[in-house]
Amino acid sequence: MIERYQYPEMGEIWSRQARFQAWMDVEMAWLDALEKRSLVPLGSASACRQAPLDILRLDIIEKEVRHEVIAFLEMVREGVGEEGRWIHHGLTSSDVMDTGVAIQCVAAAQTLLTAGSAYIESLLSLAERTLSLPSAGRTHGMHAEPQPFGLRFARHGAAAIRAWKRLKEAKIGIAVGKMAGAVGTYPFMEPEVEKEALLALGLTPETAPSQVVARDRHAAFLESIALFGAVVEQFAIEIRHLQRTEVGEVEEPFTAGQKGSSAMPHKRNPIVSERLTGQARLLRGYAQTGLENVALWHERDISHSSNERVTLADSTTLLHYMLVRAEGVAKGLVVNERAVQANLNRGGGVMMSSAALLALVECGMTREEAYEIVQSLSFQAKEGGDFRALLQASPQAGPLLADRMDEIFDTSRSLRHGAAILKGVKELL
Repeated sequence: MIERYQYPEMGEIWSRQARFQAWMDVEMAWLDALEKRSLVPLGSASACRQAPLDILRLDIIEKEVRHEVIAFLEMVREGVGEEGRWIHHGLTSSDVMDTGVAIQCVAAAQTLLTAGSAYIESLLSLAERTLSLPSAGRTHGMHAEPQPFGLRFARHGAAAIRAWKRLKEAKIGIAVGKMAGAVGTYPFMEPEVEKEALLALGLTPETAPSQVVARDRHAAFLESIALFGAVVEQFAIEIRHLQRTEVGEVEEPFTAGQKGSSAMPHKRNPIVSERLTGQARLLRGYAQTGLENVALWHERDISHSSNERVTLADSTTLLHYMLVRAEGVAKGLVVNERAVQANLNRGGGVMMSSAALLALVECGMTREEAYEIVQSLSFQAKEGGDFRALLQASPQAGPLLADRMDEIFDTSRSLRHGAAILKGVKELL
């Protein structure tokens, strides 16, 4: 991932240093388990732990042997001495690589869950502070009925909570290692050795191993990340629409000295939300690649290996960036209450057409007759009239609704359940 979209805590997880340290941790956990059973000489693990992780030396060796794990093992043995012959005893390359990447994925998932929690909190806080503000609800991008302004953010919060829970489940699914030999048959060691070594690493064994950990686990992990990204994109799209000049109800945070355009000084664009939209598209592509990796040949091929070096690191890094930036937008969002009110009142309350329709039916009209009258008056209001005034002046509707006008145009009925809905969202946590 390019540095522009990477924060240090996730970058460190996917650094080469962290990759080879994870491999070292796998080898040492395995040696510890062997030592406990007197399958290797006592002190082998402690001796091997003294070997420095010399990545430059590893690269030199790899240029010759053209095999990363063998280069890693030779680098370690060079720094150990006689005890180095026991490192990797009974293992195959994928035992180290797959278990090592599981360690990295678990760390990345935890970082995402932490960032996701902060993002959710920012959404729920935004929902709470704008919940009493009446606003235009929109369907098909058109005004529909009034709603609490903050209810839209409660919905985004609920979606984020669901995404967070899916990611948490995927973290459990990816926390799986494998130390079962070349085709998963435990030919040289008992399964209990694997179980003990993996437990020390915070992992569980693959249920029915082959040469590798099953790739449906990685696909599910990438899918959960892509879906979380889509949820963030949903919030970003909301901001982009609400910030349009013709709507003008919100603005992203705009820092002192920030510029919106090289040519147009008046511009204040929703650049973070647009960026989040584009990044969510990448995550969906990575998830698709994860699905393609599930069907490997027999006990294993390496068609998945090269792309996983990109997909796992980049998807977790990118989602982490998205969550942090989306949290910032939610925390610093500027709500233009005057614009919200003006949009709500466009057409003289035409969004109350449903209430007028129901009131006419309750006064004795057929639904068909009431619908035709209200629709006609609504269309006139949208062309520049005042819906309430038109309704009052209607010879068919006016007399029937004379005593119910305030009730029809009271927006409080659309706000009264907002707090209960938000409470229900918070209970999902």
